Formats: sequence, C-alpha cells, structure tokens
Amino acid sequence: MEIEIKLDASEVSEESVFALFGITEVKEKTMSAVYYDDAEGTLEKNGIALRLRRENGEGIVTLKRRMHNAEGFSRRGEWECPADDIASGLAGIDTEDEGTNGIVRSAAQRGLVPIAQMDFTRKYAALKLDGSEIELAFDRGLFNRRTPFCETELELKSGTEEVLTSAAERLEGELGMKPQPLSKLARALRE
Repeated sequence: MEIEIKLDASEVSEESVFALFGITEVKEKTMSAVYYDDAEGTLEKNGIALRLRRENGEGIVTLKRRMHNAEGFSRRGEWECPADDIASGLAGIDTEDEGTNGIVRSAAQRGLVPIAQMDFTRKYAALKLDGSEIELAFDRGLFNRRTPFCETELELKSGTEEVLTSAAERLEGELGMKPQPLSKLARALRE
C-alpha cells in the first residue's frame, strides 16, 4: 500500500522544501518512466497504472491500483518487481487480487503500448517526525519530453497518516504550496 501526498512545487525551490524540515543531506537519482496500457485504455479505465521505470539505469516494473485520491492525498495498492521489460516485470507481480490480475492479464494479451513518458530528477531524504518516517521528494522533469513539471511528494514509509498530513500542511502553510490532485500519469496524459 502506498500512501502519499503530492504538492505542486512550481513556485518554490527544492532547497526551501528540505530546509523547512532542517534537512541538509539530500540524495539524488535520475528517473525515466514509461507507462503502458492497451489500445482501449483498459488499465486506466479500471484505475490501474503500469509502468517501467529506470532509476539510475536500474529497471523496476510497478503496478498501481487507485483506492482513494483527494486533494493531493492518495492511497493505492502498489506492487513492484525489478525487471528490464514489462513482460518480465508482470510475470513477477501478483497483486493477490484476481480482479486486478485478470484486468492486467487481459490488457497484456491484447497488447500493451506506451501511453506516456516522464523523465525527471528526484532529490529525496528521509524525514523522521513524531515516530513516523516519511520520504520527502522533490521531482523536476518533463512529461512526454516537452512539458515541464515540478512537484513534492511525501510518502509515508511508517507511522501515522496524521503525521504525514501535518508535514504537508506545514509545506502549504509556510511555503504556500498547493495540493496536486492529479498523478504524474494523469497529467502526462493531458499533454
């Protein structure tokens, strides 16, 4: 289960985001993601996203199923498998939900095609607050190799949703950031 909050970061600097929480050591990775669906858009119609992402050159296939999304806050099922291609990654993923597995298998049998791409740099750090651990990330890149985007993600790794929400509210209150209600995929598909 992935629980995260996305905020639009187009009006703030990455330094200000990390400095707000006293973070001085930040890691960086280069990411490139290609999202897939069949020609009928079966996965998207069923709230499923399938991607092959390269993180510093290493391939990871990820399957996500939307469960809840409101004002930048999202809760969704997420399954990953290290792989260099979609077929190998799907072979290594079992959502333990026959409905989801069946939808994905059907789409794959009809043929998966790339539907969106994003290339970005992620700067990130672990944020420990009130017994919770949050990955604080600042992403800057391009949708479909032409449209710029910039966002901050707060992903709950352990602890409570209240602490996650409180951290996001601090970014909103002190830096004027706004919730980003759409996923990267939803925004890329609008391009």
